[in-house]
Amino acid sequence: MLFVDISFAQSPSPDKKSIQVSGKVMEATTGAILEFATISLFSAKDSSMIGCGLSDEKGLFSICARFENMYALVEFLSYSTEVISNIIPLKGQNKVDVGTIRLLPDAVFS
Repeated sequence: MLFVDISFAQSPSPDKKSIQVSGKVMEATTGAILEFATISLFSAKDSSMIGCGLSDEKGLFSICARFENMYALVEFLSYSTEVISNIIPLKGQNKVDVGTIRLLPDAVFS
């Protein structure tokens, strides 16, 4: 019998020391929704991963992460990675909306 522990991929549960980071992922040129885009949140202090998640069928995501200054990488297969720097939660804030993230298709080679 094989057991796999994937708990490292889980975001922390909401509490006083966490914050909800949300937004939307779209294709930059057509405005198409990008379902299953990967959003990874990293500590600005030491670049450790503090949260991760996927966009849903509407391109929306909401990720619970440790309450600290952070940056995000937004990735989708065959699209350029978008970096969102300087996500700085304010004291007393429990949510941060990073808005709509528009990804550009990677160059196609023939």
